[in-house]
Formats: sequence, C-alpha cells, structure tokens
Amino acid sequence: MTGKIVTDRMKADKCLTPSRSRSHKKHHNYSNKYTKKLGQLGYKGIRKDGYFTKFYSYGVVGHCCIFVQYWFIMSGLKAFVPSSKGYIWNTNKYASYLKSEPTIKGYGKVDWTSDPKKAKVGAVVFKGKKGHKSFTHTCCFLKYKDGYVYTVDGNISGKYKGKKVNNGLVKKRKASSYRWGFANMPYKQK
Repeated sequence: MTGKIVTDRMKADKCLTPSRSRSHKKHHNYSNKYTKKLGQLGYKGIRKDGYFTKFYSYGVVGHCCIFVQYWFIMSGLKAFVPSSKGYIWNTNKYASYLKSEPTIKGYGKVDWTSDPKKAKVGAVVFKGKKGHKSFTHTCCFLKYKDGYVYTVDGNISGKYKGKKVNNGLVKKRKASSYRWGFANMPYKQK
C-alpha cells in the first residue's frame, strides 16, 4: 500500500457530511458515515450510531482527523491508527503521537518533518497558525509547489468558492499555514 493509493481513495470519496455541529447537544455532536463505521468497529468514545460520547464547546475534537484515520483503517492500515487504548485519536493527540516519530510495528518509523519540500504523498499534515498552541486541522499531503501545499481534506462543511464542499476535496494553501509539520508515514507496497 502506497501513500498515493490511500490519497486516491480519499479523493474518490465524495460523501457530503458536516464537519461538526453544536445542534445535537443531546448526542454531543455530529454523526456521519465515518463516525458510524468507527463506532461499529468498537472504538471507545464513539457510539455505534456514530455519535461521540463527549461534548466539546466547539463541537468535536478531531472531526477532520476522523476522515484521515478512517481511510487508513479502510485501506488495511490499522497499524497507522493507535488502538492500544481503544479509541480514535483526536487531532492534537494524534499529532503528538506522530511527532514523537514512533516505529509502527510491521512498517517502520514515522519521519516527521517541518519542511513541505520533504513531505511525501500520503503524509499526515497538521495545520496551525502562528501563535496557536494546538493543531487546528488534519489532512493528507499530495504535493508542494511554488510555496503552496496541496492536500486531501475531509469532513469539511460550508461553502468554498460558492460551491458546497465535498469530502475528498483537494485544497491549496500557503505553506506557512503548515508550520506544525508533516508526518511521512512508513508506507510499503504490498
């Protein structure tokens, strides 16, 4: 399995979903096909109907991270998603884990870099603005060109350039948006 294969699957996924919502306070946030699947797989913190068990003031932590980890699992790369504690990791926890450059059993070591020129297709990207202490977004790296980073983004809501946003949308952002870095995952061809 290569990074390109994983990102191609992400790009092909055009499921329209909201990213997060405060309108389901009874159920603590949102539910979509990604959270439902992970809840059915038995991950702690997500009910079988896809709703999270913990409510956050701004919705749910890791709404974009769910999309990335969902596709690792669906691509047969469960080892890329820490499961020893039985839950899907939120954006900040997942970033901290990958930033520690762990060795993923059966695959190899995660290569963390802050240089977009050294990022590889399928790297997990963490977006954050200068001065922010936490990670604000998770997505997967496609390429770097002329000072811009291109990624595959999921679980996005709202409109982009007047059009309703799909999951699997390719986004183009200035490289400075990604000061937190890129986690090059140890993909291998099966």
